[in-house]
Amino acid sequence: MDLYVWLLLPAIILLGIITSYTDIKFGKIKNKWILIFLVYGIFVYLSYYIYTQITGTTPVIDVVIGEEIREYSLFIQIISNFLVSLAFGFTIWIFNIWSAADAKLFTVFSFLVPLSFYTTDFIRYFPGLIIAINAIVIIIFFLVIEVLRKNYTCFKNSLKETFTNPKELIDDIQMLFLIHWIVSFIFTYIDREQLTIFFVVGIILLIRYSIQHLGKILKNLRFIIIIAIISRLLIEYEYIFSFDFLIVFSTLVFIFVILKNLLLKIADSAFHKRIHINKLKPGMIWEKYLIETSKEIKPWEQYKKNMEGKVFLEPSIEGLTDKDIKKIKKAYKNKKLTIDCLDVSSKTPFAHFLFAASLLTMLLGGSLLTYILPILN
Repeated sequence: MDLYVWLLLPAIILLGIITSYTDIKFGKIKNKWILIFLVYGIFVYLSYYIYTQITGTTPVIDVVIGEEIREYSLFIQIISNFLVSLAFGFTIWIFNIWSAADAKLFTVFSFLVPLSFYTTDFIRYFPGLIIAINAIVIIIFFLVIEVLRKNYTCFKNSLKETFTNPKELIDDIQMLFLIHWIVSFIFTYIDREQLTIFFVVGIILLIRYSIQHLGKILKNLRFIIIIAIISRLLIEYEYIFSFDFLIVFSTLVFIFVILKNLLLKIADSAFHKRIHINKLKPGMIWEKYLIETSKEIKPWEQYKKNMEGKVFLEPSIEGLTDKDIKKIKKAYKNKKLTIDCLDVSSKTPFAHFLFAASLLTMLLGGSLLTYILPILN
């Protein structure tokens, strides 16, 4: 390994230890640590660049695509990876998926992890996306364990209800049958080097939207969906009715049903608590809107422009602030708030998941999905 790689590895470990400790212990990731390690990374890369200019060398990244080896400029990939990571972090913060601190920490981890470690997967211009993917896989695994630990009985009942409800199960199978076809078709015509953030986000949004709005989709597009299903049966007749497909698709349905029940049906009860207004604390996460009308303040799942009233408090991944709590308590004291309690969850530390994802990325040379995605083919 090059010297600059050895200089970056201790920084990754030290940053991970410090931010994981402060996030778990105090619920905070201090900007000073993010800035210190960002500046350190810039110094290391800049020193290496100067060294290559003096020695007349041109560092490249060798990426294996099928049987072909492609070379990309190391420094162009480093710069593009940093800029896209920054934009990606900002975007998921804007959409209230990660906190600002988590987004900034991801950007620095993505910047510090040497690109030479991406031996299994390499996404051109944005290899750091693999760290985000691994972090998501890890946290889903953590959520599954936590839900099972806290609500095992509820999970069993929910699972039993799913398998005894033919309509719900049939709807799930239809959706998976079509999504499996779409994903398989796309992966037939692209390779890993062509994989972009837009494709990954698109697939995630497609699956998420399909799950949340499955009933509406099936009701409004029933005829089109039936035509699509029949088309696939005719086009891929031999594969669909093969033993291999039966095993793969049955496994996919089983995993989906398990995760759907764990993460969508009972996760709220496992991680949310009903807290009285007077016992609210900073950092607690409230996931609904509070809408103020001329008469009252009441909770809504989502805010619409044409609805009566204005936003009194909107949900934020950052959690409730002291200012938010004072506003809520004042409204409650004045008897304008229609509820006595809020369903809140404590902010989940995320730094250690990003740290673990960075280490796992370097250990595997890429994404955990490399070992999971073959089920879609």
